[in-house]
Amino acid sequence: MTIEPTPIERLEGETPTLTGARLADGRFIPLKAIFVGASVRVASPFADSLGCEMVDTPMGRVVKVDAMQQTTQPGVFAAGDLARAASNITLATSDGMTAAHALFRSLVEEETAPAA
Repeated sequence: MTIEPTPIERLEGETPTLTGARLADGRFIPLKAIFVGASVRVASPFADSLGCEMVDTPMGRVVKVDAMQQTTQPGVFAAGDLARAASNITLATSDGMTAAHALFRSLVEEETAPAA
């Protein structure tokens, strides 16, 4: 496997056949397949407006979360593409379940905490 850093100008081949890629520097690289990692972009300023810290990843900017999906703002949780640059429904679902459990736990702990 080779990772080519030169931008692709266009893909070549008659649909549905891919024969290769023409690079920005004019070179042609023969290909049978291509793997593309899509970038993510937060669609709303909501997390920023709440003061959540954001982090830059190779795939785009996402909300910073801990292992339980809590953001840098207490009581605010994030999951899926908002908090993970890998667009994947299975991972998003898992992150959502983790966030929901952590949120529930934080509410129970708040309700059962001894009065100060």
